[in-house]
Amino acid sequence: MSQPAATAPAFRRIAIERYAIELNGQTIGEVAKARSVNHRGQVSKPVWIATAEVAHPFGVRHVRDLRGRTRRDATARAINAHNHLCATLVLDLCRIDEQRRAAAQSPYMRALKGNNR
Repeated sequence: MSQPAATAPAFRRIAIERYAIELNGQTIGEVAKARSVNHRGQVSKPVWIATAEVAHPFGVRHVRDLRGRTRRDATARAINAHNHLCATLVLDLCRIDEQRRAAAQSPYMRALKGNNR
């Protein structure tokens, strides 16, 4: 049986040349067009810069400065970073959270809490 294909990202305009990246109805980051100016006042070609964020039990993790020549390239990097964080960091943090909650509910921990009054 094949896995369902990931839907294409949708963009919601936040400001001029700045968009929120939405994947499966969830906002996963932002992408914006940027230019840099060197010390001589020369302006570079436009570059798209994306950020990705993932919520986990202990807060939110951000990945910044994902550059691409086009909005599609930067968005693809943000989606890859989001998927990587979900597959590694968030699973580990959720596992730690579950272990700590289970340890707090154990009879040993309840006995320790009772003795510390």
